[in-house]
Amino acid sequence: MQELPQFNRDVAVINYSITNTEDLAGYPKFGCYCCEDTGYIVTKLVKLIIPDYKYTSDKIPVCNRRECQGRNNIGNFYEQQDDRFDEQTCEQLHQIGLADWQNFSQEQKQALEQEINNFAENL
Repeated sequence: MQELPQFNRDVAVINYSITNTEDLAGYPKFGCYCCEDTGYIVTKLVKLIIPDYKYTSDKIPVCNRRECQGRNNIGNFYEQQDDRFDEQTCEQLHQIGLADWQNFSQEQKQALEQEINNFAENL
């Protein structure tokens, strides 16, 4: 039987001196943040326009943003879809959704940086 190779440990030690955390925390790169590329407007955003919206019983609002490709993914359940959200409204919801994800990402990045610093200090 052939002898197994031997490796030096120092090559496999994790480097905890991370200086760039840009890639550690991020947000999804949707084409449309109004519907997150599903074709159906995100419930959180719908509630900005229909405060008492109930996703379990109300019609599902459909995204009509011009650049949205998600609309191609929805089925032909027209009686279950709410098509009142126009292009301009969906564009506004897209901008709000994008800003929400960017803010969330920044908060996550800061928390992750703090966690890495605390861990590195305790080594």
